[in-house]
Amino acid sequence: MKHLKNALKLNLVYLFIFYSIVLLPLCVLAKTVNYQLTIDQHILNITGKEALGFTINNAIPGPTLRANIGDILRVKVKNNLSTETSIHWHGVLVPNEMDGVPYITTPPIMPGQLFQYEFPIKHSGTYWYHAHSSLQEQRGVYGALVFSSPSETPEEEEHVLVISDWTNEKPENVLSHLKRDSDYYALKKDSVQSWLKILKNGSQAIKIRVKNALHRLGPMDLSDIGYDAFLINGNKTSYLSKAKAGARLKLRLINAGASTSFLIEFSGGPMTVIEADGIKIVPFTTKRIRMAMAETYDVLVTIPENKTYELRASAEDGTGFAKVLLGRGPLVQAPMIPKPNLALMDMMGMDHTSMDTMQSEPTPPTMDHSTHQGMIMSMNMGMNTPKQEVINTKPHINFLSDYKPLKSSTMTILPKKNTSRTIPLKLTGSMERYVWSINNQPMYAADKIGVKKGENIKFILINETMMHHPIHLHGHFFRVLNGQGDYSPLKHTVNVPPFQTIEIEFEANLEKDWLFHCHNLYHMNLGMGGLVHYEGSIADPKLIDHSNHHSTEHGNKWYGALSLEGFSNFSYIGLKATRHNDTLAFEGRSNYKQDYETELVYKRHVSQFFGFLAGGELEREGGIASNTAFIGLINTLPLLIKAELRLNTRGRARFSLSNEHQLTDRLSFEWKCNTDKEFTLTTFYALSKKILFSGNYDSREHFGFGLRLIL
Repeated sequence: MKHLKNALKLNLVYLFIFYSIVLLPLCVLAKTVNYQLTIDQHILNITGKEALGFTINNAIPGPTLRANIGDILRVKVKNNLSTETSIHWHGVLVPNEMDGVPYITTPPIMPGQLFQYEFPIKHSGTYWYHAHSSLQEQRGVYGALVFSSPSETPEEEEHVLVISDWTNEKPENVLSHLKRDSDYYALKKDSVQSWLKILKNGSQAIKIRVKNALHRLGPMDLSDIGYDAFLINGNKTSYLSKAKAGARLKLRLINAGASTSFLIEFSGGPMTVIEADGIKIVPFTTKRIRMAMAETYDVLVTIPENKTYELRASAEDGTGFAKVLLGRGPLVQAPMIPKPNLALMDMMGMDHTSMDTMQSEPTPPTMDHSTHQGMIMSMNMGMNTPKQEVINTKPHINFLSDYKPLKSSTMTILPKKNTSRTIPLKLTGSMERYVWSINNQPMYAADKIGVKKGENIKFILINETMMHHPIHLHGHFFRVLNGQGDYSPLKHTVNVPPFQTIEIEFEANLEKDWLFHCHNLYHMNLGMGGLVHYEGSIADPKLIDHSNHHSTEHGNKWYGALSLEGFSNFSYIGLKATRHNDTLAFEGRSNYKQDYETELVYKRHVSQFFGFLAGGELEREGGIASNTAFIGLINTLPLLIKAELRLNTRGRARFSLSNEHQLTDRLSFEWKCNTDKEFTLTTFYALSKKILFSGNYDSREHFGFGLRLIL
């Protein structure tokens, strides 16, 4: 009994010492950090042309918000817009109700209202915040977050670089253009994949094009949108530092682009990468970094001489760049990255690995953690790496294009006591129809992804499309299973290249619902996302049911298109409305002999290439009018040939085929034929994206010429 009392006293002494030395100082140091953000709209002139932008505190980007581990961050957001808004704290572990996704975790901030976000800072690193309402992020509602640990030794000089893309168009119009024509911006970007370019690139390009077409894949591109500018901290060019030779600078890089991956390069030599998505990694050097949307990297650079050096962020599709200047003296420019030759790019056959592998792997300190949050806390609070150690640790790759070189500074294994479950998730969609989804279901129509608290969850992300998809999970960090074993890096966003598979895993240790989505803003807005739902959790009654009231944010929206054609032999009108897999279309055609045919049809795709249709048609030929109803099937065949089979109420079947080819940048060719022995051959020359000059030969109306107007 005496030994028990002595042990109890000793434990109390240890507890008192722990409280006095560890917890009490943290409590004393902890403070509430206050910020106020006002979201407003202004007419801006970034490119020499006035355009509407959304600002935070009258600037793009918004101010950098800073706090220390243990602080309470309190941010009051005032909405001066005429529409609702929100703020999401990207990559930050926050309470569910502070996550900032309207109608899912947090109420929207209505016009004229003020909302207060408040949450404790649990980890250090570089993060960012942005609107999660409509397409406001594209207009300028974003800014940087910098969280520090008291144990870290700051660099003598550091800069936050928020990299973004800018369009003078309304983002809603951009999305409408893409829905009408997924190649709408190809001419603007000089990325039209015409047959003339294919032929100029020889047999290899022809082989790739034919192979892709046989797999029912259209022409290759790296991005969807033709942007008017690329920015760093709101400018195309800015001078940040006059550091002398030998100075070392820490650069916090944030890709806040809505739809652009950037290639980062410094003209003064290699960059030392020390953090990815806010989490420390084993340092290595690299010449170039590929940054997907929403990712962050912390790097160290050294000014080698008394010259001015350029850090350049180039759009991956080669359409432009932004830059910052560091140092003093004559300018040393970063190399111009050649525009990729899309005709020779085979996304189905590419090896999406780094150009070089790491040459050495320093052994990181061993540290075990029992919980996911413990891993992050330990890595941020316990890694005060001496500067000399970072300098001497120099594994090197030329191009950081994937995640294989990333190695956590500490062990990141998940709790072994937890049960494990694997969930395959296919990233699906079509550039041809410009639809995006997970497991072929847009978010508004998909079931929630159910998880149980206390499970280890593995997501197998299988990209079945031609586009890159940066996938972000709210509320969690996850391990990227990149071959580094127990030291797999923790991230909050992972890019999944075309036709590639990436596995991630995380501990399900929260509750309620958390958004999971592609961070290409336009892909997310059309439905590439889902909700991770903790089973047994009850939704906040303050929030309106997402499926009924916020589904337009994730695909449940109709887009219209109008085509008017006037030729010397006949006229045509086409009107359609599309919503993911649904299309409602009206077509009318008339010659100048009072003959006409019209139809109203509903089409429903049940997969990327296959669907059903139903409708009715009214026609007049030779003075005799008739009408019928019909049902049928639609399918995209190899070589991207559109096939359609109809059966009408008179018991008559009709089979149709059609296709189109881009001959040059502006000249295209279309053909249509059916089993009624009708066919039309048409060429179009694009005077602009909306006005096309045309000539045709029709089996019924013979030769004609005229114009097509697309609205």
